[in-house]
Amino acid sequence: GRSFRVDVRRGQKTGFYLDQRDARDLVAALARGRRVLDAFAYTGGFAVAALQGGAAQVTLLESSHSALALARAHVAFAGERAECRAVDAFEMLHAGVDDFDLVILDPPPLARRKPDVPRAARAYKDLLLHAFTGAAPGRLVLAFACSHHVGPELFGKIAFGAALDAGRRVSVLRELGAPSDHPVSLDHPEGRYLSGLLLRVDG
Repeated sequence: GRSFRVDVRRGQKTGFYLDQRDARDLVAALARGRRVLDAFAYTGGFAVAALQGGAAQVTLLESSHSALALARAHVAFAGERAECRAVDAFEMLHAGVDDFDLVILDPPPLARRKPDVPRAARAYKDLLLHAFTGAAPGRLVLAFACSHHVGPELFGKIAFGAALDAGRRVSVLRELGAPSDHPVSLDHPEGRYLSGLLLRVDG
């Protein structure tokens, strides 16, 4: 039920992230009446799903001007319910995002190699820390790591550390990964590269 333009020549990978289909369906189911922040929006896949689901307002953050141009086209149907900002999502989160009920954090790969893991873990923790800090109770945070070097166990520990540092009580409502058309071969466990958490700030 969602249509997208895809730049297969100049876009990242195939030009569109097919592995987030199930997660976008989840966003559509959660979005009704909520103010949604789609950080690292790329071409707006999550934003379109949120608008389809009846979000009150969606704000897209994306630093790539070419990706944001496609995102603007994708959300044009929503009129003033959608706002596209050409900004660095890390900087925006640092500045504070108190006005949102659902925050989606889907950054590009931060740990392409094993030596990158400590730096990536700090970056993921920083994003989650700012998503938790200042949040009204009940805020939902949908966060992803797309590197097999940062698996579900480590990502969960990062989220726990961020909640601890923020001084907030946070619940895991759901764990996510790639959909069923992305099977993982037993002799290639690196194929399990997408780790996601649906989190709720309880207090």
